[in-house]
Amino acid sequence: MHFAYYIDMTVAQTNIQVRISASDKKKFAKILDDVGLDIPSAFRIFVKRVIAAKGVPFRAQKITENGLTFEEEEELLRIIAEAKEYPEKMIGPFKNSESLIKSLNS
Repeated sequence: MHFAYYIDMTVAQTNIQVRISASDKKKFAKILDDVGLDIPSAFRIFVKRVIAAKGVPFRAQKITENGLTFEEEEELLRIIAEAKEYPEKMIGPFKNSESLIKSLNS
C-alpha cells in the first residue's frame, strides 16, 4: 500500500530533529517501509493528524519494557502470583480447544 500526499512547496519549511536509539530507528524504518512510507513522510502525516485532531490522535500511555501498560502488567503479575499460590484453581493443560471449552462449560 502506498500513500501520496501533496506538499505545498510555497509554504515556508522548517526542520525537526528527533533523537531515538539506532535500534528503534531501524525497526521503525522497516515497519514504515513495509507500508510504503519513509520516516519523514510518517512524521509529516503524524503532524497533520495531531493538528486535525487538536491533540494526539491515539491514546498515549506509558508502557513497560514488555509492551504492556502498567495496569496490564500489574494484573498479569497478580494473576501469576495467584496461580502460584493456589495451584488447585488451575485447569488444563488441554489437548485441543474443544476440551478447553468443555472444561469451561462444566
